[in-house]
Amino acid sequence: MVPREILDRMARCRTREEGHRTGIEIARETIERILPRVSGLQVSAPFGKVETALAVLGKSAVEIPRDG
Repeated sequence: MVPREILDRMARCRTREEGHRTGIEIARETIERILPRVSGLQVSAPFGKVETALAVLGKSAVEIPRDG
């Protein structure tokens, strides 16, 4: 179930771009809130839009592990 606060926040978006930005902000905030309690997370690329997934990761406290 999506909390009412999130639904209201998205409902206030007046343009598609604003909705996209707000969705990324909400995802980032959620990651930052749950990260101390989990051992990992997975971010998917909706409809193959990898830039959106990267934007979520780029704005979060998540470190991307590097090989080596």
